[in-house]
Amino acid sequence: MGNIAFSCPHCDGHLTVDESGAGQGVECPLCKQPLIIPQQPIKQAASPAITERVEKPCKFCGEMILATAVKCKHCGEFLKKKPAPPPMPPSQTAPVQKPQHVETHLAQSIMVMLLCCLPFGLIATIYASQVSGKLQSGDYTGAIHASETANMWSWIGFAVGLIAIPLFFVMSF
Repeated sequence: MGNIAFSCPHCDGHLTVDESGAGQGVECPLCKQPLIIPQQPIKQAASPAITERVEKPCKFCGEMILATAVKCKHCGEFLKKKPAPPPMPPSQTAPVQKPQHVETHLAQSIMVMLLCCLPFGLIATIYASQVSGKLQSGDYTGAIHASETANMWSWIGFAVGLIAIPLFFVMSF
């Protein structure tokens, strides 16, 4: 029995197999691509264009490969880039606009904390102190939320103080 010598159609690697494998599908040991072993050795015409092998260095490993190769038989890298994915469609959400000014409500919350209701005023002061930091870091949504929360707790503290302080004086006499 003889051997069949042929080239891989994917990487042009030279392969030799026993002729009993003719017609079978196998994986190329060089490029790992599927191929079918030919029935008999492929005869090439003796023309100057076919006998002349144009080679170039692999751009990944530097080894010499055929100029028409798709995958390097030495390092296994694909030589042609994969097509770029299609561009993503523009976002349907509206961009967040920078507010011109976000009120901190810090003075209001401190006055509520000192004059009306300490617990609710303290909560309002904590939220009011977060507004400037969030604006500087670019978190405009967070700054607006902190400002609205500080305002809410200030009004709650004011209302509780407005009710609790007179009630305290009435009950103490």
